[in-house]
Amino acid sequence: MTVETDLTIEFQRFTPGADLLGATQANFSIDRPGIHAKELSILLNNPAAAYIAEIVGRENTPAFREEAARIAGKAWLRRLLDAGQYPDSIIFLSRSSLDGAPDFVETLKSLFA
Repeated sequence: MTVETDLTIEFQRFTPGADLLGATQANFSIDRPGIHAKELSILLNNPAAAYIAEIVGRENTPAFREEAARIAGKAWLRRLLDAGQYPDSIIFLSRSSLDGAPDFVETLKSLFA
């Protein structure tokens, strides 16, 4: 499979208030030739953020959850796009998602190193 190298995933902002849903919301835009440019949101739920904090040896604070939503969200989008999937407008990244993707967890460890 040929992977496009001109993929752009840009973090836009956080959406306040998503903690009411038990998550941290990071908003992104994606652009790659051959697909429609798109804005979307990744909601990293609190159990997933706590797990990421644990595996990278960080304290699970609100600031860390924002950092984790930004880093993990961007990496998850790249993973989807590299697999040829067009992402939904809202993606919930949960502990279950992480448990089902041990290769992605290893990627996260290196991104936080």
